[in-house]
Amino acid sequence: MTAAHNAPGGPCDPQEHTTAARIERGNPRWLVIWGTHSRRYFAFPRFAAGPGTIVTGPGTAELLDGMRHAELTAASSVQRRP
Repeated sequence: MTAAHNAPGGPCDPQEHTTAARIERGNPRWLVIWGTHSRRYFAFPRFAAGPGTIVTGPGTAELLDGMRHAELTAASSVQRRP
């Protein structure tokens, strides 16, 4: 058992999973998860974004920056459509 486990069969990285849930609550247009194996956060848009849009980051700051960038990109592409 590694230090990341609380107990046999227990969840890994409970703080990171809690952080992902907090980010998602604050950004309901996104599904946010923590990748235990990759050690990264992942955000999947719940809005019309470009195909394959997934934002990832090793920390919350990088993730949130990427999410904002994706939102702005999606908004600007909607505005350009005739």
